[in-house]
Amino acid sequence: MILKYTSPDVHPMPKKTIEDASKKEGSIMAKAIVLIAADPGMDREVAGQVKKIKGVKNVYLVTGLYDIVAEVQASDDASMIALAYDKLRPIDGIRETHTMFCLAV
Repeated sequence: MILKYTSPDVHPMPKKTIEDASKKEGSIMAKAIVLIAADPGMDREVAGQVKKIKGVKNVYLVTGLYDIVAEVQASDDASMIALAYDKLRPIDGIRETHTMFCLAV
């Protein structure tokens, strides 16, 4: 279940999905879905901080094992690793992340 959370920092629904971005001609980008578990009571604050990071395209509050889902993209694999390890993981309130790289079929 996806919860709509309206805040200046978090879009409730995507304007474009990662799949839309990958359809641009000549566009080769690394794409991933990041599942984020936040500390109790920190989900909205963490979502707002995640949304501010360059390369994060959409952020959702969700229910289940994880609290937040982020759609991210970067120019290449090395930039994606830097985004995940150097930008996302150090955010206060993040307890755990699970990054799933998207591969074209």
